[in-house]
Amino acid sequence: MSFGDRHTEVAARQLSRVRVMSRVVVVIAAMVSVVIVLCVAAVEAAPATTLPVVSAGFAPRSFTAINDREWWVLGSKACGRRRCVAIEHTTNGGASFAPISTPPITPQGGVVPGLAFANRRDGFAWDKALWVTRNGGRSWAHATQIGDVDTLIVADGYVYALAYRGKADDQLWRSSLDGGPWTRLDTNGYTPEAGGPLAAHGATIILAASPPLNSLVADQYELVSTDRGAQFVAHRLHVGVEGCSGFDAISGRVIWTYCVPPRHGGQLRRSVNAGRTFTKVGPPDGQISFGGAFAAASATTAIVADADEPGFPRKRPYLTTDAGRHYIAAGPTGLYWIWFGFIDSTHGVALASRSGLDPLTLFVTTNGGRSYRPVSFQG
Repeated sequence: MSFGDRHTEVAARQLSRVRVMSRVVVVIAAMVSVVIVLCVAAVEAAPATTLPVVSAGFAPRSFTAINDREWWVLGSKACGRRRCVAIEHTTNGGASFAPISTPPITPQGGVVPGLAFANRRDGFAWDKALWVTRNGGRSWAHATQIGDVDTLIVADGYVYALAYRGKADDQLWRSSLDGGPWTRLDTNGYTPEAGGPLAAHGATIILAASPPLNSLVADQYELVSTDRGAQFVAHRLHVGVEGCSGFDAISGRVIWTYCVPPRHGGQLRRSVNAGRTFTKVGPPDGQISFGGAFAAASATTAIVADADEPGFPRKRPYLTTDAGRHYIAAGPTGLYWIWFGFIDSTHGVALASRSGLDPLTLFVTTNGGRSYRPVSFQG
């Protein structure tokens, strides 16, 4: 996530894009024309959830995992009269945590740094500067400067980052996981969206971009590479100025996204042809006003948070297990769901709070998003 006045709004949006990285280790999941019949199943209201107290303890804000047992969570802890950035590590699926060292990063403008681990040894943390560990967080070193980092992901032995210098536009960079030099990738005149959607699976990379300056089309485009960024193909998303807020790649061909097209409410879309075309997979206009925090667990399963009223924070998650034909309400209810991510098809996590001002709580699911329980960092 990024910092500074220029990127405050970008970073706020980015919190719902940081993908859990099991397949692609995250800071952001997977994406035909059929007639979709949406059935929202009635479920019993979930009992009130008691959230862990975090005022004096650890407050989570960013998550990364390499499997369902081993996670790292970046957040803050009380230190004197202020709160300091901290990283907690678990090897037993959240049953217990132990702190690891934290690089000298400091939240600015109310925005939290990002974190991504590729394996037990290699991890990355960033505010504007980029820091890297090669020993599981025992020590951190300042990485080669590529500008101020907005977004970073790891996939298939490579690290990809969106970074900018000064007031310039974001550029896409790539480095090998073993510490090779950073290379700027050519996006064919398209401008990567500042802090925008960036996802990967294997050798496939997907990001959002604006068209070249001489283009007469005002729309958002999706850039897709199937060769680790050597070449990109642009696909128009037909969403106007609102755009799509994230991509989630389940495979090289199946990609999910959440978009807000003109004169329509938010909608999930899914591609089964590596992003060349997307099909709306819910909801029918006016039935559910999806809020936009989403993640996909498989080619057919995804969760998305609902908004009670247009423009208000998200309060209820809905789950589909059949590629959008039907949705069921998932619990617990009555929370502001900020971000979802899946580690595999059954294990996932989410960040939520009781109000937009409360500290966030980390939730975990072990049944593919049907239910979530809070994770405690106390003791």
